[in-house]
Amino acid sequence: MKNIKKISLILFLVFVSSLIVVSIYIKKPYNFVHADVVANLNEALVKNNSLELNSSNNSININNSNFSIELNNSINYTFPINSGSSGGGGSSGGGSSDSSTDSESSEPEDSSDYPIHENISVTIFWIGEKAGRDNDYISNSESAWDTLWEEHYGGFDNPDAREGYYPEDFIPKENPFYFALPYNDFNEDGERKENAENIYWHGGENYSDEESLCKNKWIKITKGDLTVYAQWQDVGPFEENDVDYVFGNNAPINKINNNSGLDVSPAIRDYLNLQDIDVVDWQFVDFSEVPEGPWKQIITTSQIYWN
Repeated sequence: MKNIKKISLILFLVFVSSLIVVSIYIKKPYNFVHADVVANLNEALVKNNSLELNSSNNSININNSNFSIELNNSINYTFPINSGSSGGGGSSGGGSSDSSTDSESSEPEDSSDYPIHENISVTIFWIGEKAGRDNDYISNSESAWDTLWEEHYGGFDNPDAREGYYPEDFIPKENPFYFALPYNDFNEDGERKENAENIYWHGGENYSDEESLCKNKWIKITKGDLTVYAQWQDVGPFEENDVDYVFGNNAPINKINNNSGLDVSPAIRDYLNLQDIDVVDWQFVDFSEVPEGPWKQIITTSQIYWN
């Protein structure tokens, strides 16, 4: 009798979840990628994975991160929504620039030991930005780690002419979800700084003397209910040795732009709907914790290029 009841509940679950996915498709056609929710649910139920008895109220829940179903005294199951985007590889790649298909992406359970930097002032910068008063007269055609940054990216990352999360005129060769933090593990002579020992993963991976421990590393950035993931590609804003903030719990030492401690790209700006100066939370994440999303359509792997 118990088995019959459980099978009935499972069939009911699958039916209702299908209706939810269809309703999402009707309201937001670009979210049809969520049809894989049904397939994932069916597979999980058939394999009897992660099913457990629960004495909570009946509920069916869906949001940007998770799809969960809970029936009284029966099944409680939650799993992340797969955005359906294809991952990129190497420092070049393709993939659609349609921002809407990836706007609701899965977020893994946070198992990171890295501290969360809360209420950090954030500003916008972009590859190819000309030197001027707003950026301390520093051109962003090159980065701290790449003297041909704009060329290797593929061109000017125009913040005012966008096609989805890409610049309007071309598909980038490197990840458009990039950021800068005020620390460089190399000094002006191109030698590794002694305080690089403060980097959380120092000693955990093998790096040559010509490789940065910081470049290409990932963080997640949160604004309200939205979370985006991005790769470290430059140093700033305004500082380059703020190790106690970047790899510690101190506030940024920079005093400009409301003590800004993070620069982000136009793609990140658009994903989080940021103002020119805004406030976010950010945290380092290991690549294994980065979910599928538009930030993985093109992944930057290039290392230092000093010409």
